[in-house]
Amino acid sequence: MSSEIPSLKEANAIINNKKNYLRSDRRAGSFADAFKKPDEKKALVKSDLKSEKKLDLKPEKTSIESSELKTDTPSLPEAKLPDAKVEISDEAKEVAEKALQKKKEIEEIKKAKEIQKKSLKHTVSKPGVFFLGGAGIMSVGSVTGSYSGMKDMADYVEGARYYGWDQKSEILEEIDKRKADQPIVLVGHSLGGDTIVEIANELNTLDHGYRKVDLLFTIDSFGMNNDLIPANVAKNIHYFSDKNLFLNDGPNWAKNEEKTTVENNLLSVDHTDLDDNHDVQAHILSEIEAILA
Repeated sequence: MSSEIPSLKEANAIINNKKNYLRSDRRAGSFADAFKKPDEKKALVKSDLKSEKKLDLKPEKTSIESSELKTDTPSLPEAKLPDAKVEISDEAKEVAEKALQKKKEIEEIKKAKEIQKKSLKHTVSKPGVFFLGGAGIMSVGSVTGSYSGMKDMADYVEGARYYGWDQKSEILEEIDKRKADQPIVLVGHSLGGDTIVEIANELNTLDHGYRKVDLLFTIDSFGMNNDLIPANVAKNIHYFSDKNLFLNDGPNWAKNEEKTTVENNLLSVDHTDLDDNHDVQAHILSEIEAILA
């Protein structure tokens, strides 16, 4: 045998020959497998499956970090509103100061009046006799109307005063000035009769000391809720007409018959003429004289 070392060309040829041999051997093996028995084929398939299971055929998971998804967005600058400064002119300040001063003056006047009312309360040692007219034909309330009979009687009785039907607050102030032992007489015609019933009800409260009304003389009272006479009224004399259904007030009733006497008188005289009727005037004046005697 020759011990010569083969050249590079010869070595490559030897390697290629071996590769070809191995390939032919594999082909021959696969061809031979075709003639194997079915059991041998099953065993061969199983071995091939086992070898495949060993292979990691799962695809590689590609994960994207959340930080990679974030995009840097530029921050918007905060909107700043300009500072709103309201400047008040000197004239406006002066007007506001004057209004505030005027309000204080009004409050002080009210306080002074309240103090005066309290100081005058129950200081007059004279009886209170008040005549109230109704709504006149040409005028209403405290303005001069057509109730001449009421005014004439007020002028006749010493110390008596005439008021309009809408002067309830003034009458209450005058009554509060009288001492508790002084008699109170109220005479009212039409809306004036309705008002004196309201006055009697207000006097029958704690604010007015449940003031007694010695005589309540109502002449065809016209209004609402004036038929029931409160218990602080000692005597009520009521005249009403049957001439006018619209202005016909109807009889009065005492809330407490043990404390109040009610006398109803029906006349066939027109509503507006009742205060001028001689019999009615004579009855009123005689009752007042008896109270004041």
